[in-house]
Amino acid sequence: MFNIYYFNYLAAMVQFIPVIVGAHSGYRAEEYPNYFVKDEVIYEIEKIADRWYQGDTDPQMPASHYFKVIANDGSQHLLKHQLDADEWYLVK
Repeated sequence: MFNIYYFNYLAAMVQFIPVIVGAHSGYRAEEYPNYFVKDEVIYEIEKIADRWYQGDTDPQMPASHYFKVIANDGSQHLLKHQLDADEWYLVK
């Protein structure tokens, strides 16, 4: 059974850090990220290891795309694109 209190506890532990993202536009705008900038460092994205979609059934959790990416320095990062606001975040 889903425990909303446990979910809210976990969500409170996650940080969403705003980042600048350059994205490839395909048939949809900003289809996937090419690079992101954090602390004035540009991370080129070498590979998208995984991606998934979060629906908007809960107003506190708006529709978003998530991308698990591998940067050019070999580091792994999780990026979130919040669709309604067109904002990008690094998830920590």
